[in-house]
Amino acid sequence: MPSHCTTRLAICGAIGLVGLIMLSSTVIHAWVPAKTGCPQPLLWENSQTTMLISTESFPHNSWWDVALRAAMGQWNDVAGSEFNFLMDRGTDGDYPNGSNEIYLSDSPSIFDDDVLAVTRKARTTCSDGNIIVETDILFNKDKEWTRNWPTTDEVNFRVVALHELGHVLGLGHEDRAMATMNTFYPHGGPVGHHIQWTPLADDRLGVRHLYPDSTTERD
Repeated sequence: MPSHCTTRLAICGAIGLVGLIMLSSTVIHAWVPAKTGCPQPLLWENSQTTMLISTESFPHNSWWDVALRAAMGQWNDVAGSEFNFLMDRGTDGDYPNGSNEIYLSDSPSIFDDDVLAVTRKARTTCSDGNIIVETDILFNKDKEWTRNWPTTDEVNFRVVALHELGHVLGLGHEDRAMATMNTFYPHGGPVGHHIQWTPLADDRLGVRHLYPDSTTERD
């Protein structure tokens, strides 16, 4: 029987911000794998998975849908990594059901006021390889999501999608360096040309380590 776990992204507070400022300048390579208690890292078999985007929550070609596909593409484009997100369409999920689904939820058993999104994950036992067999990403339906620069009460959907997809890959929370995988939003931050949200250096190092390709290419 698969083992199940849940990771949460929370709204940042002052303590988290202070910790980030104090530590990020001294830690260079700090990425961490998802913690499962197994000696081997948590991985997808064959270095790929198909995510089903709910057309109920995120209508086809809506800005939500475009942002999700772009976030998957940014993880796929990490140089030196062979991991590949594939995309298909689905409906609002029902975990666990054997499918990897992305949808909005307002379940009171999952979300409180500080939780933006969760990734629910099922895996095999350590003796069976610690292989991921299912993941669902649930975004908090009650938050004010935006594709633009967020105001005080808004949350940028793209950066949270990147973070949760990092959990899908097998990355854990990393608070010792500036990373998309920081526990608290918005520590991942907008970087790069035209202020795009993108996996940061520490995140790219992590996915290259988990899913190395045969090249020596780096970005």
